[in-house]
Amino acid sequence: MDPWQDTFYLQSKLVLLTLHFPRLRIIWSSSPHESVKILSDLKLNHDEPDEETAILKGSSDGGDTLKPHVENAGAVEMLRAIPGISGHNYRHVMANVDSIRQLVDLSQEALKRILGEENGSKAYNFMHRDGRRW
Repeated sequence: MDPWQDTFYLQSKLVLLTLHFPRLRIIWSSSPHESVKILSDLKLNHDEPDEETAILKGSSDGGDTLKPHVENAGAVEMLRAIPGISGHNYRHVMANVDSIRQLVDLSQEALKRILGEENGSKAYNFMHRDGRRW
């Protein structure tokens, strides 16, 4: 690959990153020393990251020490794998139930109230299907 194509490839990847992650900020500098200076200046008015919060992020054991917007990534992934629950409605489900166990214990009518008729039926049938018959 010639340098021109290599540069274009890198630029296109950076554009894709910024399109998919709008909050992403890219810092570009002319040298590693300049990068260190820029990052030091950016950190001047900010505290060091809290190690305990970083360790607990994504863990269901976090309890009250976590901020309310921190989610258990594994539980969210499992939740979104259930038919009828999508990227559009999983937060609504999370606001109405405290755990996946509580979600599974809901009646079909309760699931329909949370997810709507069709999605509630899909989710209920999936969670209460006897897998041994397959």
